[in-house]
Amino acid sequence: MLKLYSYLYGLFGTDGNVRRTEDNHIYDLTLELIDEDIIDKINGVLPNCSKTERERDTNFKKNYHSYVLHCHNQDFIQWCENNCFPIRNKTEQLSLPIEYSEPDFWRGVIDGDGSIGLKNVEQQPFLSLATKSELLKEGFCDYIHKLTGFRPNVNRNKRDNIFNITLHGEKALLVLSDIYKDAEIYINRKYNSYLQIKGWKKQTLKGVKRLPWSKQETEDLLILPQEEFIKKYPTRTLCAIKAKKTRILKGGGDNVNK
Repeated sequence: MLKLYSYLYGLFGTDGNVRRTEDNHIYDLTLELIDEDIIDKINGVLPNCSKTERERDTNFKKNYHSYVLHCHNQDFIQWCENNCFPIRNKTEQLSLPIEYSEPDFWRGVIDGDGSIGLKNVEQQPFLSLATKSELLKEGFCDYIHKLTGFRPNVNRNKRDNIFNITLHGEKALLVLSDIYKDAEIYINRKYNSYLQIKGWKKQTLKGVKRLPWSKQETEDLLILPQEEFIKKYPTRTLCAIKAKKTRILKGGGDNVNK
C-alpha cells in the first residue's frame, strides 16, 4: 500500500481539501477534478470512498463540470497523520512524508500541481511544478538533483509569491521517466502528455549545413507577419526565424549569411 498511499498523499496534498475535527484530526479528505478517470481509479482501490458530480459557474468558466471524491478511509487518513500531512494551511506547509515511495509521491504532486508538455517554438519537452511550500520546493529540487545532477535555483515570483520550478529537454525526461516507471495509478491526461514526449531526442547541428539568408528573406522577415513569412519560405523553421530576427533587432543581423 505504500506506493498507493504515497501517490495519494502527493495528490491530496496539492489538489485536495481537508475537513478536520474540533481536536484537529482529519475527518475526511476530498478531491475535486475534471479528470473522472483518477476519481474512478481511487474509488476502485481505496475502500470507504464515494464519488459525486458537481456543476457550477467559476471565475474562469460557466457550467464547470467536475467530479468529487470523498475519502473516509481511516487507515489512509491515519497514515497521513502519522506522516505529518498538514491539516491547516496545506498550500504553504505541505512537505515530504516521513516514510514513502519517492517516485509515486512526486507523481501525485505533479498530477496535482504540475504541467507536462512541449514548448511551442522549440518543441522541447518541459516539466514544471508551481508551489507555495518552501519545504516541497526544496524536496523537489533535491529529487531533481539526485536524478540529473542539476539543482535548480528558484526564488518566489513577485506576483503571487509562488515557486515555479521548470525543467526542459533531457532533464525533464529523466525526472518523468522515474516517476512513471512502474506506475500503477496516475491521471490519464498527464500520462498521455508524457507518452507524447518520451521519445524526444536532442537535435544537434553538428554536420548540418546552414542555409544562407538572402537579402530578400531578411527584408521580408522584418515586414511580414510570421505566418505569411513561413508560407513564403517553408524551409525556415520557427527556431531559425526567431534567432535571425533577434540578431537583426540587436544589430548583428546585417550579414545575410548568418
